[in-house]
Amino acid sequence: MSTPTHAVDPSDMPPDPVEGSDLSGLGSGLRWSVINQVVLRIGTFGSGIVLARLLLPEDFGIYASGLAVLKLLMAVNDLGVILGVVRFKGSPRVAAATAWTMSTGTSLVLFAGAFLSAPLLADAMGSSHATGVIRLMATMVVFDGLAAIPSALLTRAFLQGRQAAAELIGLSANVVLSIVLASNGAGAWSLAWGQVTGNAVTLMVLVLLSDSLPRPTYDRVVARQLASFGVPLAFSTLVEQGVLNADYVIIGATLGTVPLGIYLLAFNISSWPISVITFAVRRVSIVAFSKLTEQRERLAESFLHTLAVLLGAGAFVAVLLSALASPIVATVYGPRWSASATPLRLLAMLGLARIAVMFMFDLMIGDGRSRTVLRLQATWLVFLVPALIVGTNIDGIRGAAVAHLIITMTVVLPMFTLALRPSGIHPGDISRVAIRPLLSAVPTALTAIAVASTVGSDPLKVVVGGAAGAAVYLAMWVPRNKSLEWVASQRRELSTS
Repeated sequence: MSTPTHAVDPSDMPPDPVEGSDLSGLGSGLRWSVINQVVLRIGTFGSGIVLARLLLPEDFGIYASGLAVLKLLMAVNDLGVILGVVRFKGSPRVAAATAWTMSTGTSLVLFAGAFLSAPLLADAMGSSHATGVIRLMATMVVFDGLAAIPSALLTRAFLQGRQAAAELIGLSANVVLSIVLASNGAGAWSLAWGQVTGNAVTLMVLVLLSDSLPRPTYDRVVARQLASFGVPLAFSTLVEQGVLNADYVIIGATLGTVPLGIYLLAFNISSWPISVITFAVRRVSIVAFSKLTEQRERLAESFLHTLAVLLGAGAFVAVLLSALASPIVATVYGPRWSASATPLRLLAMLGLARIAVMFMFDLMIGDGRSRTVLRLQATWLVFLVPALIVGTNIDGIRGAAVAHLIITMTVVLPMFTLALRPSGIHPGDISRVAIRPLLSAVPTALTAIAVASTVGSDPLKVVVGGAAGAAVYLAMWVPRNKSLEWVASQRRELSTS
């Protein structure tokens, strides 16, 4: 029999930071998110260098097949109830019990489906050797379902420090096991076993660090409230993952695992600015936006100033990645991966555009417009898939990168920008905050390329060209930057609140 969770009186519970409804923890949450993401990316970056020198492009291609399937499963794994709990207007722990039942049940069903269909999925992606890897990586869906609600409660309460501890311990387990297995010739299995072990460890630590865990129950009233918001969001996330993984599927089926592995490395490098900059902010942005929905002017001000800083920081990294793609790949990963530089030049610019799109996504989700996001993501996928097919068949992995960038710049960004109007953000506002990073990027790229051409070795090109480009960019972007001043003022306000 289910316990009627909506009958629980939150006032009977002991004081609980998760129950807080203000923004008093935002500063701490953002600080821990940034620290967590920086350390995670440094760890992932360092282990990626080691693994790229131990493994072959084909190994990364097989792993990419399993990763693509996993991301699609993860998109609908919790039925969107994590963010449903995050923005639940009542007691989050009241919603958490039913939400946990929903997410865990869904994850078990998805795991079973992936396990049984793994041979078909591997063949469809042009990698029959990936069947076992797909089955192994599908176990992470179950771990994710179990971890969903503890993570949501910590996110809502801005307790990102605890999440950071769990994820960093999990990363350590992942890195150590992956490198040990790769050193002993395990190939793609080293990457898969590392990921699975890291996720299992993260789950265990997350559970241990949670103040309390909800008792799995099911209440129809709460379930309907969560599903009305979460299910459209889950499908939207599924479509988003379709957008982010369609290139892997098409490249793998058209060109095979070796080009797919080369492309995967380029895409991962291009995601550096997103990983370090955007994901840290996204840990708190949706919660913050949902709590500002009644203060429309403050909502718009917060969004625009933060977007300006995100674009500025993202452009700084993206333009240098694009301008110095060849020496960066050669220096960091070795000559075996030199072909990754060609798509990286284009994908770095795609990474910058994705920063803007993701932050717009967060605003609309925080504003309760999950169905709008679903329509936008579906339109993106409809335009992207045929473009990727054409681009890949004409010009291989470079053609896929060109197709991705063109569709994002000409279709996706305009769509998302126009869709912000109901939230009080107008296209002209977006243009004003984007113009300064874009104007700073052009002379930065030219300077980096010109200075790098004056030295011989690839490491020197990266150091000298990167330093020169960075000096130009910072000189143009930082002085009298009102958005940086606004962010600094908010940081001081939060630190004293």
